[in-house]
Amino acid sequence: MSNIPTDSFEGKHNRRLILRTIAESDLDQVLALDQTALGGLWNRDGYRRELDNDTSTLLGLWIKPHGNGEDGSAGQPAEQLIGLGCTWFIVDEAHITAIAIDPKYQRQGLGQQLLLALLQASRRQGMKRATLEVNCNNFQAIALYEKFGFKQVGIRKKYYSNGDSASILWLNRLSWPQFIDTLQQWETTVGDRLKKYQWIPPSLAPLTVTLPCFSRDPDTASGAT
Repeated sequence: MSNIPTDSFEGKHNRRLILRTIAESDLDQVLALDQTALGGLWNRDGYRRELDNDTSTLLGLWIKPHGNGEDGSAGQPAEQLIGLGCTWFIVDEAHITAIAIDPKYQRQGLGQQLLLALLQASRRQGMKRATLEVNCNNFQAIALYEKFGFKQVGIRKKYYSNGDSASILWLNRLSWPQFIDTLQQWETTVGDRLKKYQWIPPSLAPLTVTLPCFSRDPDTASGAT
């Protein structure tokens, strides 16, 4: 899995957000969040495959529990996972396979922050476009993606195990020079929204990896929600 170095900033009255790649030691929290926010998208082995895949980026969004020490000595983890996002890099396309936010923290701009981070990583990896599938009934997620410029290009009927259909969304021109300006505008907009809820936006550092090509198996991937 590609590694993304990150750093964060802390304010006196604000809550600190930490954005970093997920590690093997995080999987207990990842699985708990997966059950809560995604209804069991992947099992432990599925997430391990993402960790071992050099063409996959699996990001976690974390906070430090109030009053907790750096080492989690108060009986809680030193960092609490409240969101995750995953992207596959396939040739020149970024396939966003999952975005999840703990229901207790939804509608505060955190999903926008994760999507922004995934698109920033995709741009740095030289991807030309981004795509995803999302449940046609997940209007909140569709609104989020459309806000970032994604357009519907088709529908996969009965794509999910419950019979729901999936909307296929694409975002082009990631490699265009003008997209840098677009990312900066989104970063400002997302940052302002987070600050309204007393979150301090994390800072994502550049990453560089060499990416092999691989083919996507639609039977092993689920749409982002």
